[in-house]
Amino acid sequence: MKKKEACPVYSASNTPKCITKQLPFLTSTDHWMPMTRHCLTGSGWLFTQTIRAGQQAGGIWLVMQDSRGYPAMSDGDVMTLAVIESVDWLSQQQIQVHIATLSFGRIMRSSDAPAQPTRLIGQLYGGWSPSSVSLAADDVLITRLHQWQAEFGLVWPEWVTNQTPLCANWVCLRWLELLPLSLKTKQRLLKQPSARNCLRYLKKVIRQSDRYH
Repeated sequence: MKKKEACPVYSASNTPKCITKQLPFLTSTDHWMPMTRHCLTGSGWLFTQTIRAGQQAGGIWLVMQDSRGYPAMSDGDVMTLAVIESVDWLSQQQIQVHIATLSFGRIMRSSDAPAQPTRLIGQLYGGWSPSSVSLAADDVLITRLHQWQAEFGLVWPEWVTNQTPLCANWVCLRWLELLPLSLKTKQRLLKQPSARNCLRYLKKVIRQSDRYH
């Protein structure tokens, strides 16, 4: 029998805080969080150079940007560390970059390392503490998440569909990816020590949305 994969939680206990990385970065209105895989698309000289530099450096930072084009790039803002798994340079009109998102990082403007305009210095940041909260299959956040998955063809790791109850941290991160919350709100929730505030906030948002449908 195949052993189920445990719910991974990138927390302060298993992500070294002392490690800093100066990596190429991309800004995007798609706010990808840790513990999933995604496909980025783009074109042009700057995008191409960033992806090549990310391959050489062993990773890239993904910086959250709002709909008006303003990124969260202040000291201490939260961004996502991703590794490039493969790149399709030619078969499509745009470059297709397959990434795995690993952990969070905090932007470090005050650092001994010299700043570079095409790179950001970040300190690995575990994010929320390991969650002691699990969500049952009939929880409103779970049922609505499965509805989104069916409607938009979202693909998540096998353990998500096989494991019950689900880890609250993982569920909250997926909703932060999906919901068009303000960048300020997402940053504020991610900087909390645990996912409890995010969990309460998301349930309030979903229930209010259900009330108007």
